[in-house]
Amino acid sequence: MDVRELGDIEEIRRVLIEYGRTLDSGDAAGYAALFTVDGEWSGGPYSASKRDGIQAMAQRVIDSRDPSSSMAHVLTNMLVDVSGDTAKAWSRWMLVVPGTDGAMMIRRSGSYDDQLVRTAEGWKFARRVVNHDVPLKVKK
Repeated sequence: MDVRELGDIEEIRRVLIEYGRTLDSGDAAGYAALFTVDGEWSGGPYSASKRDGIQAMAQRVIDSRDPSSSMAHVLTNMLVDVSGDTAKAWSRWMLVVPGTDGAMMIRRSGSYDDQLVRTAEGWKFARRVVNHDVPLKVKK
């Protein structure tokens, strides 16, 4: 592994972390900017494509949250494989929210399977697949 590849891996890890940070802070535009213009997001019963569609999806998630409540995406076990201007990444995630007694609790967990590309603006998600440890139940 050379110095450039190590730098790429660190930049990609930053993209992975920014994904959770932008969503948790309510920044739908920043969240969508982590994807290529024609990027794809898929997770359980939901999917979105192109940056505009991903931003709209993120905004719906942000708008559906209780504004007085916080949440935090925790990422761990990041594996990144770089091959020139493309990369694959896998990581674990947990969604942490306030519990009923004031303690934090894990609401959901799973893993991400990512395909990333190097762009003029840096590394971006070309495709992000969100896997849930327990399948989501969609409200109808």
